[in-house]
Amino acid sequence: MKIALLPITVCVLLLLTGCIKTVGDRSMTDVARSERNLKQIGLAFIMWADGHNHQFPFNVSQAMGGTRELCHRDNDGFEENPVPVFMVMANELPNTRILVCPNDKTKKAAAVFASLTTNNISYKLRTGTNVSPDHPTEILAVDPINNLALHCDGSVVTYDLHKTH
Repeated sequence: MKIALLPITVCVLLLLTGCIKTVGDRSMTDVARSERNLKQIGLAFIMWADGHNHQFPFNVSQAMGGTRELCHRDNDGFEENPVPVFMVMANELPNTRILVCPNDKTKKAAAVFASLTTNNISYKLRTGTNVSPDHPTEILAVDPINNLALHCDGSVVTYDLHKTH
């Protein structure tokens, strides 16, 4: 009986000491998973750029394997339809699950990249000529649920969504 109570006791102690934290109804584990997703997405962009004259897909013409002609930014500079960008990067991305924030209950991962739609992407992608490896501190993508920003150099930081970008 004492052995069965040990895991419960350990969890209670961890909660009391603050080792497991929650942010509202979001666990820190899910925030960390979202941060890891963004870092993997950033790495995929960097790897793709290495093979394409150090440019991200939205800055490369379709004739050269990019998506420049398919991109349309909204008033805030975010891509209205990031699907083509992620599809051309399918070889660099480990799977479609990393495109969905763990705290986003409105999105589900696509089974495969061929069936990817905007309903399978939680993160907001910024596009434009200034969003490139040449501008490492420019914001490449944001997680609006967890207030995280992915920079062009692959780093992820907490981001104030109310700030101008």
